[in-house]
Amino acid sequence: APTNLQNYNAYSYVLNNPMSYTDPSGYLFSAVMRNVSKKINRQIIRGAVKVFGADVVSIVGNIASGICGLAVGACSAMWNYEFTRAMGGTPSQALKTGAIAGMTAQAFYEIGQYFKVEFDVNPESGRTFAELEFGQQVQWAGSHALVGGISSVASGGKFANGARTAAMMHLLNAEGSARSSSAKKNIGISKERAEEMLENIDDWLSEYFPEVPQTDDIVIDLGIKTDFALPNGTVLILDLSSSETVFEILAFHEKLHVYMFKEVGGFLGYQNAVNVNEIHNWIKSTSLQMQYYYSGRSPSTRIPFPNLKSYPKPIYNTNSKRGEY
Repeated sequence: APTNLQNYNAYSYVLNNPMSYTDPSGYLFSAVMRNVSKKINRQIIRGAVKVFGADVVSIVGNIASGICGLAVGACSAMWNYEFTRAMGGTPSQALKTGAIAGMTAQAFYEIGQYFKVEFDVNPESGRTFAELEFGQQVQWAGSHALVGGISSVASGGKFANGARTAAMMHLLNAEGSARSSSAKKNIGISKERAEEMLENIDDWLSEYFPEVPQTDDIVIDLGIKTDFALPNGTVLILDLSSSETVFEILAFHEKLHVYMFKEVGGFLGYQNAVNVNEIHNWIKSTSLQMQYYYSGRSPSTRIPFPNLKSYPKPIYNTNSKRGEY
């Protein structure tokens, strides 16, 4: 402010004692500002988590990392470091999480780029993963499985869990892309239709997966593509601008979150697990499996019927400390 004379004092940031500090280039002030920026960014992350939930914020951040293209690994590593620090992780935990996430994201990107060129999968050729020969599909999905398994072990989980989840998600996502490219769907559903769909899903779950807790389903159209599972056992679906298939997947996804809260002792039991990302990947792949069978499609040898007891068991670090860096 012009009326504050300290704004004109060149030594105010060294507490009026310029001989006590050596900062000829002004880098010290830049370092201080970078530290303040980190704290502000982490406060924003924490605020977003309080409103949208940790899973949603984490997913959005990782999806946003995808716009970095060739540098997706660096962007993913940076995001996961800051997110882990904002959630109370120590610097060493955040560095490990960021490094694993960055290397995994970069590996998946490079695998995708390699096989797209190798098998001529691109918009110009019109060729999709579903149209590849079985041996080619195995090579592609197997490469994802290998990276997923290694990433799982590095995160403290089991190789088999990570490999199975990575391969399953790749197969299901590829099949979903093929279906969407070969069939025209009406995008957007009404609130009445969404509520009807949720009732049908609840009936199906009661028959095939009675261990999944019954939930109070609330449908609110906010025009944003996201969804929530509240720790108190209420499912809140916010995306009505998607197709019915996507809406069903979102519903199964969040109901599985509620199931996991019950299995591991509540929301904190889930969120505080060191391998929470591995557990969440299991939820994502299992929700896709559920929608596959719920939709009444013919059974596939590549997509087994969901087993809700196969989730990765949570791992806890009792020595973690909170702090800022």
